[in-house]
Amino acid sequence: FGELEYCFNQYFSKYCAPVIIKDYRYYHRKQNEEFYKAYNKTPAIIGAGSVFQGMIRMQTANVRAASEGKWSKKNLDDFIDGVVKKIISGKNFQNDWGNLIDRYRESLIAKLGTKGYLHVAEQLGKTEGQKFIDPAIHYGQLRFMELLKEHLARTDMPKSSMEYILKEGINNSIFMSLGSRFMRGR
Repeated sequence: FGELEYCFNQYFSKYCAPVIIKDYRYYHRKQNEEFYKAYNKTPAIIGAGSVFQGMIRMQTANVRAASEGKWSKKNLDDFIDGVVKKIISGKNFQNDWGNLIDRYRESLIAKLGTKGYLHVAEQLGKTEGQKFIDPAIHYGQLRFMELLKEHLARTDMPKSSMEYILKEGINNSIFMSLGSRFMRGR
């Protein structure tokens, strides 16, 4: 299992992380552009005479960008949803990640036997309110989301965003869309 874990990590680092970095930089740049546009529209006289004039103008521009800007209206969930859909919709990703999942399934069956594997699948299904959940696909989903969270936490994302990632983790619609994508692909 250690070799498969290494393969999951390497694949994510080489093929998924660059997409996340590129999209995050684009997302962040677009938000900054909207802020500066709103800042330049905000009259310099706002907050005049106050010690906090600069801060008042910046806050006004921030509110304006958040209410008028397309990118500033997006939250972290929107970003994650978009980047995950972009990654998992790629044919190469589906084939490659699917192959890793298949190898994981083979290893589990070799270790647990077919009956043991089916028993684990039934137990997973019970915890999720279903009859049967493929343990290998479940692991592939979990591993992808863990790697995504770890990667986002290592980027220059604001602290509040990192906390959001850690809180939301697997309990969001992205995890479900990832699972349904793998189930359709099999």
